[in-house]
Amino acid sequence: MDIISTFLTIFVILLIGFIAKRSDFISESEGVTINKVVVNLAMPCLVFNSLYSENMSLLPVLGKFPIVGFITAFICFIISYYILTLMDLPDKQKWAIISVVIMGNTGFVGFPVISGVFGSSGLLRAIFFNITDVLMMVVVYLMFVIKFGGSYRKAIERIIRFPVLWALIIGVVFSFYNVSIGPVLSNVIKYLADMTIPLIILSLGLSMKFDNIRDKIGLTLTGTVLKLFLYPFISFFIIKLLGLTGFNSTIALVEAAMPSAMLAISYVMEFKLDTELTSSIIVLDTLISLVTLPILISII
Repeated sequence: MDIISTFLTIFVILLIGFIAKRSDFISESEGVTINKVVVNLAMPCLVFNSLYSENMSLLPVLGKFPIVGFITAFICFIISYYILTLMDLPDKQKWAIISVVIMGNTGFVGFPVISGVFGSSGLLRAIFFNITDVLMMVVVYLMFVIKFGGSYRKAIERIIRFPVLWALIIGVVFSFYNVSIGPVLSNVIKYLADMTIPLIILSLGLSMKFDNIRDKIGLTLTGTVLKLFLYPFISFFIIKLLGLTGFNSTIALVEAAMPSAMLAISYVMEFKLDTELTSSIIVLDTLISLVTLPILISII
């Protein structure tokens, strides 16, 4: 599928989800259920299925993808913290913005985009880049616990109970040791994997709200610029430093240019930070990414 067709397809499914939610065709609780199906069932099957049939001789190269993301996130954290401190923002806004800058939506947006434009080879690399955000899930939670108080145990539980991580580990092990799962289980996993991409996009459409963007447009734009422009800019140099070239470099840079992770909202709500600002940044940079991503892909 070409770039224009891919992004038009994503946009139309997003629009269907948004309209379905606004017209009460799909309720908020039903949207939450769809999201749980994606995270706990469909996406793990997609990850496992993508890894199971691949040659793990690529591991030395694939292992560089989460390193790119982690180093980029760390540098962006330092720069964002410095900028937001100079702006003299309250902690509840400053840390809310930081969370959406260093946690990317490399799965919910990245997988459909990469799969649609670059196919299964690109998706395999996107899955490994997505390890970054599995790590950031724990790192951000620990930062919030240190700053605002809370339970360290929950951070450990989140990663232990995260199905996508286990799907990745099991997929790599089964592929490396050529473990057979039989035709029936293989078909079941493939069927569930095939429904992941449309459900992901539909879930994003269902979650979009535009109510608060106008109220905090300045800070919303600040977070959006840091995520969509600073993050891939820093990533470009890390990619070069680690020696990724060609197709690998392209996938890493496109994944680095993804918008903010939806998961940030649940963190911000749990620690009673600025939920409205977080939601506004995520919605705005997700929509803007539908323009910036095809431009970036066309250039590189």
